[in-house]
Amino acid sequence: MTKRVGIFGGSFSPPHLGHFHAAQTFLEAEKLDHLYIIPAFISPGKQSTAVSAEDRLEMCRLAFASLPHTEVLDIEILRGGNSYTADTLASLYREGEQLVVLCGTDTALALDRWYRPDLLFSYGEFVLMPRTADTELALHLEEKNQLYKSKYGGTVKLLDATAYPLSSTYVREKIKEGDKAKCAECLAPSVLDYIFTHGLYGA
Repeated sequence: MTKRVGIFGGSFSPPHLGHFHAAQTFLEAEKLDHLYIIPAFISPGKQSTAVSAEDRLEMCRLAFASLPHTEVLDIEILRGGNSYTADTLASLYREGEQLVVLCGTDTALALDRWYRPDLLFSYGEFVLMPRTADTELALHLEEKNQLYKSKYGGTVKLLDATAYPLSSTYVREKIKEGDKAKCAECLAPSVLDYIFTHGLYGA
């Protein structure tokens, strides 16, 4: 039987309860045997994050520690440079396994402009968890899927779930403001303690 292995990558700066909710939903909805959480060294198209890769890696280990069948990998951090998903999938692919990649709306609608889209669809399935219920999204995705199918032989599946309404930008603002009560609503206690102990994000 083919083993289904999930991939959830991102900056995770910081990893918050929205990320945890997405990972948990992804695990259950896609019936994954295992899930890899992969913090990027530098996400292409983004500026470097406000804290070190080592701190983000440790926060991810704390944030997802209670989620079964889940492992935080440092492969993109060790590789350094821009973190290209195609390179990560190529390094993780194993015979007898199916890689399943969780992505957001912006990514799902732009995979043809990513680095080596041929490899992306060759190595992995893609699953979209939208930020909100959007009646037009399915139509947009169907149009993109026609392109993906014709050029790369793959499509993006729309997950029947929406993301937890929380952004890393909002969390960083509350940390900088020193609003521990609001931060406690957004972060696992261990991550919150780590951030304030180490003075991250202006805490």
